[in-house]
Amino acid sequence: MLLPLLLSVAHAGKLEDGWRGIPYGPAEVLATAPTAKCTKGIANGVRWECRETVSDVPVTVYYMADEGLYTGVMINAKGYSACTVLFDTLTVAWSVPFTEKQYASGVLPDGFWNLSGYNGTTVAAWSYNQFSDECHASTSNTRLTDVIAAKKKAKAQDAAGEL
Repeated sequence: MLLPLLLSVAHAGKLEDGWRGIPYGPAEVLATAPTAKCTKGIANGVRWECRETVSDVPVTVYYMADEGLYTGVMINAKGYSACTVLFDTLTVAWSVPFTEKQYASGVLPDGFWNLSGYNGTTVAAWSYNQFSDECHASTSNTRLTDVIAAKKKAKAQDAAGEL
């Protein structure tokens, strides 16, 4: 009984691999646009904003990079049908268990993949807003976000020393 659990912990599916074959790590992997329909990100931490499809569903994907590191993506879609397809596709691709938030309900409940990071270093979150009819998925490589946080803290400490 313990062996199957250990084998399942050893494989987190595509969640750990990055988004669409672009591995999380040095931001140089995002030096050029990931797809043909991308614009340079205008928000802090967004390297590219791209129009893509997932299972023929139109989505907007934001490639997140900061302090020279590519850490994850944010994926948005609109419409209940589109969000259902996106959720189902991500659930299959990211084969780690999906954990519903404590008070989540409905067919597209808010929740997390790999919430505790026990299947590697990348976690993901899901939310669906029934009133705006929009959904959002995001990934974050926690090892890399910890490196970024440490860099920012060191910069803040250096700046504070100058006061």
